[in-house]
Amino acid sequence: RRRFFQEKSYLQRKELTSIIWAYGRLQPKADEEFASHLAVWCSLFRREDVYMRNRFSHDQLAKMAWAFGRMELRMDDETMNCWYEAFEREGANFTARELANTLWMFGKVRIRPDSGFVADWEEFFSNTSDDWVLDDLANVVYAFARMRIDLDSRVLEVWTNRWTHASRESWSEVAALKAKWSFDQLRLSPTVDFTQPRSLEARSSVDAPQTSPTREEVHESVA
Repeated sequence: RRRFFQEKSYLQRKELTSIIWAYGRLQPKADEEFASHLAVWCSLFRREDVYMRNRFSHDQLAKMAWAFGRMELRMDDETMNCWYEAFEREGANFTARELANTLWMFGKVRIRPDSGFVADWEEFFSNTSDDWVLDDLANVVYAFARMRIDLDSRVLEVWTNRWTHASRESWSEVAALKAKWSFDQLRLSPTVDFTQPRSLEARSSVDAPQTSPTREEVHESVA
């Protein structure tokens, strides 16, 4: 880590994204040395995206959010505000998986995001295509439940339609249990059935028997 930041003047978007992604994968011990390196990383992110106008792309911003979620660390306020501005700029380009991972980060570290971010996220979510999978949809409601933020009625309608569509294509017992748990926490009455559709039963019957997911699997992100 020390060698990386000795040459920090050369670190730009691509390198900074690779570093934070690697931190997320490795989940290093949050000691004083790591905290100091992370502070440098945050300052470099702000330098590139705000001051140098070397702006991060939607996939780079999503990887950053995912990494902080994996490390279960919060960005400092200045970095978070810069990230919000970047999301507002690039959010329309986020894929379904990137939108899910981004919201999952807030749920994972248990922070309530800026109201402007929530409004932007809901708008981007509503405008994405139907190309969602159950795991990502489960992470969406899981994040809202962890943040204790009520789902907007329009977002809930869109989510329900996408769950119905995705469940016809494939099935995930872990995602279903996670979504059901989230609805219970939000005290919502789901209008979807969190059981495997009959149309998929015959298809899944030829697969090897699967064990029931554990509580840890239900509460662990599949991002």
